Amino acid sequence: MIETPSNSHSWFEWIQLIATICVPVAIGVFTIIQNQSQSEQQRNNLKIAAENRLKDIEIADYNRGKDRWLADDQQKENILVDYQNFLANLLEKHGMTLNGTSTARFVARFRTLIALNQLNSARRSFLIRSLYEAQLISFRTIQTNNTMTEFESVDTPRSIVDLSSANLSGLSLGINEDDNDECPRECIPGVRIDALVLSQTQLKNAFFRKLYFQGALFVKSIMDSVDFRCAYLNGTNDYLTFANSLLIHAKFHKACAQDVSFQSVNLYKAQMHGMVCRHCIFRCAQINHADLHDVFFYREDVNKDKLHDEYENINFTETSLIGATFDHLSLRGTLFIGTNLSRIRIINCVFSRDSVQYAAATFEKSTLINATIENSSFDYVHFIDSNLSGAKIFMSNFTHASMKNIDLTGATLEMCNFSSTNLAGCIMTNANIHLSYFVDSDLTGCQGITDVQLAQAKSIAGAILPNGSKISSI
Repeated sequence: MIETPSNSHSWFEWIQLIATICVPVAIGVFTIIQNQSQSEQQRNNLKIAAENRLKDIEIADYNRGKDRWLADDQQKENILVDYQNFLANLLEKHGMTLNGTSTARFVARFRTLIALNQLNSARRSFLIRSLYEAQLISFRTIQTNNTMTEFESVDTPRSIVDLSSANLSGLSLGINEDDNDECPRECIPGVRIDALVLSQTQLKNAFFRKLYFQGALFVKSIMDSVDFRCAYLNGTNDYLTFANSLLIHAKFHKACAQDVSFQSVNLYKAQMHGMVCRHCIFRCAQINHADLHDVFFYREDVNKDKLHDEYENINFTETSLIGATFDHLSLRGTLFIGTNLSRIRIINCVFSRDSVQYAAATFEKSTLINATIENSSFDYVHFIDSNLSGAKIFMSNFTHASMKNIDLTGATLEMCNFSSTNLAGCIMTNANIHLSYFVDSDLTGCQGITDVQLAQAKSIAGAILPNGSKISSI
């Protein structure tokens, strides 16, 4: 009997077949995984190597930068030492005043300017201190019969070594303390600096905090961001002037100034809050967008009727004068456009025009809420669109003033003169006009005026009332 071959396969044969197929696949998968792992490891190694190279480069750059800084610092130190040796030899040869020798003074100026231009701020400060201690950058007064005489010109440096055009940015002569903005309540002199001459120099970011200046010339200097916080500036016996200097962003917080000239300076955005200024000059100064909170500008004189006429033509546009005090000053031609004068005290001041030189002051769109005004003259002054609500005004003149749309809500206007004044569109709700004159004044369209108020006035003869009717001038 013939047997037919079976088509079925044993389990063993199937296992062999599967193994034959899987082994190469497993090997392939393993190979792929291994290659990927090796590639990842290689990438990590390359990344680590790159990071290490970057760190090495950074360290090398830092070391090179440090070496360059040390070399530069050493070079500056050598420049300072060389300059000191030069100056010592020059003084030894020509004396402490250089014997009036023009050649020696020229050489001293030339070498000084070069050194100052090459040094950093710390060494500049040291050099300037050295020159000051040697009295080489101080002006000297001339006395005749024990009376101080004027200089030929304060614009001319009076020092032995002329520093005009010198770069003194970052100069630091002041007192640097941890209490930063703390100042004594009274004007107390600090470390004294006498008759310093730094006219026509660049003094950006210079630091003079808490110093006591007894005379100084800062004429036509660039002094942006200079720091005179808590300084005492005394020009009573010697000239102390900043005339024609740039003082943009300057800091005079709680500084005390006496007989100091700020004529024609630019104090744009200056910080002057709490500054006390006695007998100072600010004629033609630009003090716009500045902070003058609680400043005290005043004059004292035996003659109580005498005014200090050195505040004309100032520009106080958009400046803050909250809580300020003006006492016995003339401010003719001064601009207070958009100025905040809330709580200001104005005592015995003149804002009226004169017939010779100055126009009247302007208070257009300004705020004088709760202001106190006494014995002052505002004839022909512009107060258009200003706010004097709550103001207390006594014995002051406003004749011919332009006060259209002014807000006098709750104001006290006692014994004042508003004759021939344009008050059209004003607001006088609850205002007290006791014994004030409104002769020939224009009150057209004014709000809040009552018959009771009008009865308080000293005279309203010739005035145009809010309803347009006119009072008889008889």
